[in-house]
Amino acid sequence: MHSYIHYYPQDLEQNYLEWTLRINQIPQKGYWFFALTYYIESQYHEAQVGGYAGLQLVNEDKKAIFSLWQSEKAEAYGRFIASDIQEDGNAKRILGLYDWHTNEPYRFHMEFGESDITLVIYDKDNTLSRIGKQTLPNNFTQKNLSPKVDLFVEWFSKNEPTKPIEVTFSNFSPYPKALIADESNTLNSLIKVSDNYGSFVFS
Repeated sequence: MHSYIHYYPQDLEQNYLEWTLRINQIPQKGYWFFALTYYIESQYHEAQVGGYAGLQLVNEDKKAIFSLWQSEKAEAYGRFIASDIQEDGNAKRILGLYDWHTNEPYRFHMEFGESDITLVIYDKDNTLSRIGKQTLPNNFTQKNLSPKVDLFVEWFSKNEPTKPIEVTFSNFSPYPKALIADESNTLNSLIKVSDNYGSFVFS
């Protein structure tokens, strides 16, 4: 079950995406995922190229995750671990424990090199956590990025979601020219978008 917001950046010429994620309310246990999904406009051998980055609650474990479909290589930093998974075709996932806290902001910075993508996270004290680097398939660069990015909240268990839940996404760079709620809101979340597209809340 999930709820999506489509984020249309004003300027895709810059070589990075930034956003802040703040988990305002969440139960102590559950299977929640809060992330940004990015896409490459062209396909690779008829498969979608793209991925996601965000935070998870897996039972009681708090984690950070960074994945790329059709990745050529995944390099994990520090305590994080890279692995191969089957998800929309072949993918590489960088995953590890990350002790995030409620009511604190986490600033994500995803930087696009000529042929790779690097993710770091800053906490409220501006302490940097380097998550990892993903290598795009041959002949793809950040210039192939889709003009649409998705931000989402997902419950990934067969059981009913544990609640209450409230999550805020904000401080987007590039600034959004539009934030549009997807109609397939299977979580039945209340989605509140600020008047100037500066932030939105899932609850």
